[in-house]
Amino acid sequence: MSTRLADDINNKRAFHFVEFRKLWYAGWMWYQARMMEIITTSWLILDITGSQWNVAIVALFRALPMGLLSLVSGAVSDRFNRKTIMQVVQIMNISSLILLIGLVYFEINNLIIISIVVMALGVGWSLDFPARRSSTADIVGSKNVSNAMFVDMAALTGSSVLGPLWSGLLINWKGAIAAYIFILLLVVIGTIILQFIRIPNPEKKIEKFKDLFISTKNTAIYMLKNRITRLVITVTIIANVLFFPFIPMVPVFAETVLLVNPVLMGLLGASFGLGNVIGSTYLGTFGKSTKPIKLFIFGTTTGFLFLLAFSVLELYWACWFLLFFAGLAMTGFGSMQSAITLMTVSSNIRGKALGVIGVAIGTAPIGLLITGIISGRFGIEVAITINCSVALCILLFSLIFYRKELFLEDSELISDQKLN
Repeated sequence: MSTRLADDINNKRAFHFVEFRKLWYAGWMWYQARMMEIITTSWLILDITGSQWNVAIVALFRALPMGLLSLVSGAVSDRFNRKTIMQVVQIMNISSLILLIGLVYFEINNLIIISIVVMALGVGWSLDFPARRSSTADIVGSKNVSNAMFVDMAALTGSSVLGPLWSGLLINWKGAIAAYIFILLLVVIGTIILQFIRIPNPEKKIEKFKDLFISTKNTAIYMLKNRITRLVITVTIIANVLFFPFIPMVPVFAETVLLVNPVLMGLLGASFGLGNVIGSTYLGTFGKSTKPIKLFIFGTTTGFLFLLAFSVLELYWACWFLLFFAGLAMTGFGSMQSAITLMTVSSNIRGKALGVIGVAIGTAPIGLLITGIISGRFGIEVAITINCSVALCILLFSLIFYRKELFLEDSELISDQKLN
């Protein structure tokens, strides 16, 4: 199939590309399913065991594959047809969800089995991440990838609103099984849409597995030496170890600190996503990321400040609004993480580069383990306070160390770098 070089595509809004719109609709279904699964499973484990530690452990199993498999999945994305990869992933996800529904229906409350099934869903996510985001860049081109990430972020963040809401309402209505059936339906709809998407398949250099390992290692070395991609990796690790572990612990915070029912729990979880939606919609529709690194690091820092304030209050609506503003601020992190990476590296190593970012995302189990230990002993609110305080100290140092990069224009990031 003949393809256009990304840089030959004229600068325009990502949603002008028909195939991107289809991929966005499919991704929206999958994002909602993922957010619902995180909240529903956390509630289920807390309901079964009554243990904050067990909630954190199951969340750890979900996050573990991202760290362990990201380099492999990135290399796979560069070697094989990306649409085929996404199709295989969704078949895996559908199978895992059917098994999870069966476990709940027959009341097989085995923590080990549930953890393994959740880990399988994590494997699917780790494979999907580089394949789908690289496909986005293949469709819209390097000049439009920043806007595409804003629009993709709108789907992710919109799902962060709807996912917890659906979960809270369905759990309150018929329990976890109703939520899991709806999750399965969303995944199936997204998979059907995927069948009608035509994704450009760039010419791939067929590498032997030994050469594939060497090229993946070279990509990782290049990204660690490059100040821009090293900054992205650093901030990604900080956010995933110290910020995002609070998401699967929202049901714990809602039940043990705020003492509210599943519906209000869902509304609390949705507040963060609502802030994300408004931020990403504004940036995707009206915003222009002329200084993406500044948006990336300042957004992350502000998000931590709001989460810190959230952790010290026990008033439901005050916490709701603080999470909303945290979500608004973290739009800069979510949209620019992949955009900066895709603009900085050349098109032939995009999958591997996103695999390296996936390894940074995969440090989340460390944060979940720490959060689980502290929350089990002192409470979830103390765990979040400690996480945010440590993160803000590190981010302050990063702002000083990378002060020159903060003012780089997006056009300065686009690189013709080639790795052999």
